[in-house]
Amino acid sequence: MNPTKPAKHKVADQFKTERLMIRRYQKTDTKALYAAARESIVEVSQFLPWCHADYSIAESEQWVTLVMKNWGENNQFCFVVEEKFSRKFIGGVGLNAVDQHPMVNLGYWLRSSETGKGYATEAAQGLIDWAFAELQIQRIEIILSVENLPSKKVAEKTNARHEGILSSRLLIHGRLHDAHLFALTRSGHADAHSTDISTK
Repeated sequence: MNPTKPAKHKVADQFKTERLMIRRYQKTDTKALYAAARESIVEVSQFLPWCHADYSIAESEQWVTLVMKNWGENNQFCFVVEEKFSRKFIGGVGLNAVDQHPMVNLGYWLRSSETGKGYATEAAQGLIDWAFAELQIQRIEIILSVENLPSKKVAEKTNARHEGILSSRLLIHGRLHDAHLFALTRSGHADAHSTDISTK
């Protein structure tokens, strides 16, 4: 058995936390993704180069098409983050695997107008709970630039363990960044607080 493959059962493609609906991308998300990205270029582009000054609706279409096609391949799962009641598109969270080992990387971003409300932490923690419940993985890593202080605070609030600083780990806008490595393990997660999620 290849340990990086998803569980043999069909994984849930959406779940809810206290305030959020977190679900698989749909074709109809293109315009909402585009609007959220355009609003957030100044803040998000510092560490996520895909959100650049010339970001276009065509790039949104390409992204949505790609992540829908690749859902579940090599433990790649990209989700829309919405406010549960208004269904406003407020960002994204996702997982991907980089090798044959039973682990995934976790990433997250929010549109600028929705930061400072705890949504990123809630979404990240919800995805951590979903991943350990739905996938055959033993470890989740969060890797981020040492200069990305907001993302560092989110990682800390998920109860991920800080395992060190990786020298020249990330290349962002042509410049090497040292990176924090945070991690959660299945055994450690079982003993820690988790978010109440529902896949119904």
